[in-house]
Amino acid sequence: MAIYKDSSGAEHKVRINLITRRKVLDAFKIDFVACATQPEQLLQLLDSLKDGEHLFRVLAVIEGVPADDLLSVADQETEEAAGAAFIEALSDFFHPSNPMKAGLKNLLQRVRTYQATTANPEALQQVINQVDIGSVLSDSTPLTSGSGESPPLSADPTGHS
Repeated sequence: MAIYKDSSGAEHKVRINLITRRKVLDAFKIDFVACATQPEQLLQLLDSLKDGEHLFRVLAVIEGVPADDLLSVADQETEEAAGAAFIEALSDFFHPSNPMKAGLKNLLQRVRTYQATTANPEALQQVINQVDIGSVLSDSTPLTSGSGESPPLSADPTGHS
């Protein structure tokens, strides 16, 4: 489970499941299942979450708390940690055989590497904003069945029923 700490030191758990998926879909018209199968949808989502306020509004729906509660204890460091936690939670939501999961794990690894090596939160945010999300996701090698073709998707590409 993905966790981040806010500026007051409180821990927040981020878990995406079919219930939170529906709530986010209703509130923001963001469909995590579509993100699992349509790279352009995933890119749009990740790009929109570069806006910290939007990120915390989405997290508020996922966590089931008022957005102002999260925003009131958010600073630059919290925003970075929350963004990484969101990427981890979304990756956990995707089925292991989904190629987008590998791309998200790749992106998450890059973010965590920057977090570990960059002491200045503002510089880290600039670096993260400069990451070409599309190339990070496409750098992932899709799983194949040995024939060079991607394996068939189940009825629900996230692996959830």
